[in-house]
Amino acid sequence: MLKNDIETLHYEMLAEMQHIPDSSHKDFKLLLFQIKAMLENGEPIYKIKKLIKHSNINKDLKENLKQLIREQTGIILDEEQDISLFLEALAGYTFIELIKMRKEATQKQAMRFMVQTREALKENKPVNDLIENETQKYKKQLEAFYRTQTKKAREYAYDKADKKRKVRGWISVAVLDNRTSAICSALHNKFYLKKDYKSRLDIPTPPPRHFSCRSVLLTVYEGDRITDYKGQKIETFLKQNPKIGESILGKKKYRIFITGKAKINSFVDIKGKRWFRNDEIIKRLGIKSPKRLKQIEGVQK
Repeated sequence: MLKNDIETLHYEMLAEMQHIPDSSHKDFKLLLFQIKAMLENGEPIYKIKKLIKHSNINKDLKENLKQLIREQTGIILDEEQDISLFLEALAGYTFIELIKMRKEATQKQAMRFMVQTREALKENKPVNDLIENETQKYKKQLEAFYRTQTKKAREYAYDKADKKRKVRGWISVAVLDNRTSAICSALHNKFYLKKDYKSRLDIPTPPPRHFSCRSVLLTVYEGDRITDYKGQKIETFLKQNPKIGESILGKKKYRIFITGKAKINSFVDIKGKRWFRNDEIIKRLGIKSPKRLKQIEGVQK
């Protein structure tokens, strides 16, 4: 593996551990206490909904995200015009759409809290623990949002680096453990030839493919061996780690996999970024033998 690719991986790991300079969870927690107080005082629901709708918890989100992206890419950009061009298609959304999406997610979480708190108060159950849990959930969701979008932004910086050398193609490498997603499992070790794609930005479903995505897209240069970049085969990993395999696929799906010969991508709906249901896989693989079906049910080993 070349030095710049090792630096790329190191860059990704640093991003995973980076402190996110955002304190909006404090404002969110205050909003939850306001909702609780209004419910305790018998305020009408429409007023609480109005409070949630007009709350501006993520007011600094745009500037925080801009600053984080600048830090991650190392590119010093001029103000509005250049940054808007640079962020034109983060994860398939425009920058403005991303900010709107995050704010809507915050409001939905507050609405759910209102419903849960209303029920808890009716049953005389404590609410403070619920407030703390929702605040921690908010912090984790926001961190995932920042990390995912800055990862996508760094793809633009990597694309710029690719243009300085002759590129053979790109290979997608996933982190294999009990958190590996369906889509990243299916595309693990997939190689994309340069002749088929103008740049890494043109590759279909590139990382990050979902929030907290840990897959990376490594550049393979002319003269490099593709095998030097590949990780362990996903099929081998799952067979050698049955407990992890069951936690990822579920017991029945894992038995279909372990007792058959199908590759793992046969189990994944790439478009929907999900695992196929058990019945869908049985139909797709044409499993009809009573003996085989018993194996899947765990009746026979």
